[in-house]
Amino acid sequence: MRIDRLTRRFSGPGAVFLAALFVCGAPASGQDLTTASEPGSPSDVLAEPVRARLGGDALIVHRGSDRIRFWWVRSLPVMRSAAAPGWSDVEAGTLVGAMETAAPLPDIRGVPISPGLYTLRFAKQPQDGDHMGVSPYREFLVVAPAGEDRAADAIGFEAAVELGKKTQGRSHPAVLSVDPPSSEAAAGAIISTEERHTAVVVSIPATHEGRSTGALTFGLILVGRIEH
Repeated sequence: MRIDRLTRRFSGPGAVFLAALFVCGAPASGQDLTTASEPGSPSDVLAEPVRARLGGDALIVHRGSDRIRFWWVRSLPVMRSAAAPGWSDVEAGTLVGAMETAAPLPDIRGVPISPGLYTLRFAKQPQDGDHMGVSPYREFLVVAPAGEDRAADAIGFEAAVELGKKTQGRSHPAVLSVDPPSSEAAAGAIISTEERHTAVVVSIPATHEGRSTGALTFGLILVGRIEH
């Protein structure tokens, strides 16, 4: 079983909104991340249409003593053909994967996500007064209770947000933030972002109109917090 402990800094855009106030620090003791791959089908608790979209192998992330399992879609549908597709090519509310956590997992705002099974759908942070300056990157994954999410296709921004609100029972959906990794970072690597968050690199094959077109690679932040 391969375990990666690579740490790098992002080389992505450094632009930050003037209103940004980041409250974030280095990972706390006992929260170092390690990764491994584990064969096996996604949980049969997932709705069958969702389960059918996911790959067989799980990405295992150990966050200190906590264990998180991720299953990613076999292919991510994008809206244009490109060698290196980005989130701008992904429809809002698209299913990206599923996550199972055995211990509470803080989302990017520091609010705990209870142990359980969840779907992960793409959405983009609104450009409004409530979200201005929260992060230099607007993309995130909405964390939704698996029992409430039964659709395989994209469901749009509003529907994804409504599902995400059910995870913590709050007016804001549960979300995990994503940042672009440096071009040298390989899938499964552990990296440190410019904001000193810690993320795992994920790379998902993309398809356009049923044809393969590169892969979408991103850093999924699992240690760190942003406030505004």
